[in-house]
Amino acid sequence: MKIAKRLKRLIEIDRLPPPYLNKSIITEEEWEQILSGQLPLTAHQAVHLAEWWGVPVSYFNDYDKNDLVTFRQLQLLQHALLTNSSEAADIVEQLDQPWRLSDVTQEVIFHLLKSIHLYKRNQQQEAERIEKEYLLFMLPAYNVLKESSVFQKALFYYYGVKYYSEGNREESFAYFERLLEKTKNPDEVISIMQNLALILRDSKDYDLAIDYMKRLSEYSKAHKRTRGLSIAWNYLGVFYMWKEIYPKALQYFEQMGTLDLDPLTESRRQNNLAIIYKKTGKYTDALKGYRQAIRLQQEYNLKEGLFHGYINITNMYLALDDISAADMYRKKAIQEAADEWEESLAKQMQAKILERTDINRAITVYEELIAYYENHQIKRKLDEIYPVLAMLYEKKAKQLQEKYERLHKAESDITSKNA
Repeated sequence: MKIAKRLKRLIEIDRLPPPYLNKSIITEEEWEQILSGQLPLTAHQAVHLAEWWGVPVSYFNDYDKNDLVTFRQLQLLQHALLTNSSEAADIVEQLDQPWRLSDVTQEVIFHLLKSIHLYKRNQQQEAERIEKEYLLFMLPAYNVLKESSVFQKALFYYYGVKYYSEGNREESFAYFERLLEKTKNPDEVISIMQNLALILRDSKDYDLAIDYMKRLSEYSKAHKRTRGLSIAWNYLGVFYMWKEIYPKALQYFEQMGTLDLDPLTESRRQNNLAIIYKKTGKYTDALKGYRQAIRLQQEYNLKEGLFHGYINITNMYLALDDISAADMYRKKAIQEAADEWEESLAKQMQAKILERTDINRAITVYEELIAYYENHQIKRKLDEIYPVLAMLYEKKAKQLQEKYERLHKAESDITSKNA
């Protein structure tokens, strides 16, 4: 009986006191059989437990009958989570009340979806608490729950998100693939395929990611989904860019321009176009793209990307040897830095500028950055900086050697004159 699992959890996890047992309500033998799933609760026994623990009697119903209103809310919650809708938080709040869900299967589904919601909001400790205090207890015997499509989708989605957050890309990918097989809603399919591409991106399997995004492009055309086309073409452009196949990347970013894009997506597109122009030596076009991306971000108050936009323009002016303009945009970037990480990136740009104007200060700034990256164990940034700093040390040593030689040459000239 499903009710047995819930009763055990109330006693073992919620620490509610064992109920009063007597012959007229529940005998010890009956209670043992109820907890082992061999006997159902009678209506009289359910009332007794509800009064004993201060829980609504409906919480002890042991029947296979869905609350259709809750069922619909759980469907809406899963859809909102998959499509990154802000509605998810409101639905979680509505359902997240003590003893709110009387059906055990629906209660488990809700806890799976609430955990996903917390993972997506980077509240990993809260998600892990639900796992420890609820899911680890209820899920091992999930086969006694109703094997509905909603339950299976919630389970696969939960494991996909959980494993991704733990860095287990292979398991995460496998569960998102299973979720994709269970999903028919076009908007949800688009989001799942986007998640699959992100996992492949992290694994640097760009070829398979490109295959998935080509499939998404065709799927979105067939279902007339502009959002799907935008996602597919953007990722195709990015993946080809990372593979350094710039003409193909450019083709997809230009195709995106035929769609009715929101300002944020258009600013990203302009930024990506600028990156390609820079890599292909078209610096004027690159500057134009970066400026266009920043204009959109400022006009629509889009904070995302503004810092990196200024950093990119700083880099561009460095490539053009316009140190004054580079430093001006570096200062703009510092004003938009949201955390220590972005501050460190702006500081790295400062060091690059100082390489052209003041080697001593450049060395000092790079040494400060190395201390920061070593403290945070950010190896890829250390890989960038160590060779540059070594080169600056060599350059500084050469300058000192030249000063030393000029000093002795001057002394030699004075001695010769005196002689």
